[in-house]
Amino acid sequence: MAIKMTKKEIKEITNREVPTTIEFIKSDGTKRKMICSTNWDFLAKKKIKLNDGGVRDKPKKEPDHLIIVWDLEKNGFRYITITKILNIY
Repeated sequence: MAIKMTKKEIKEITNREVPTTIEFIKSDGTKRKMICSTNWDFLAKKKIKLNDGGVRDKPKKEPDHLIIVWDLEKNGFRYITITKILNIY
């Protein structure tokens, strides 16, 4: 069952200076745990190396039903449907 949190509450958790783990249901129906962050200042301090060697700015637009996070294991932006989030810590 999905958690009962607003987008604002989720962003407050993912915006801390420590990585956040989110458990959610992917669009293909499988369950996934992701270590991520939305704290762009924290990510810049950690000098996240992108796969292409470049620098990536934070996403410019975020639809209301999604949250955009930086996946610390896959090294890239990911979109998570808010209603599919099962747990966040």
